[in-house]
Amino acid sequence: MDFNYSPRTIELQNRLRAFMDENVYPAETAVLDELRANAAAGKRWAPVQVIERLKSKARDAGLQVVMDACMRATHRRLMIGPKPIVL
Repeated sequence: MDFNYSPRTIELQNRLRAFMDENVYPAETAVLDELRANAAAGKRWAPVQVIERLKSKARDAGLQVVMDACMRATHRRLMIGPKPIVL
């Protein structure tokens, strides 16, 4: 049996890695800043505009479904582990 990734999967992985490196990881500080500002303003659960812009970019790049999962993972990592961010 061949357990290697298909060429399409490899291409998606490469596109996703590039998108994450160029857009998502550099935006983590801005996301935290906005989360803190929202919490201070009593809008803790308001949509984070930095993330909304990233979702739009991901959609334009054809990565929306994949990015949704990555954004949830990034948000979860920022909020609960390994050391929770205190807002």
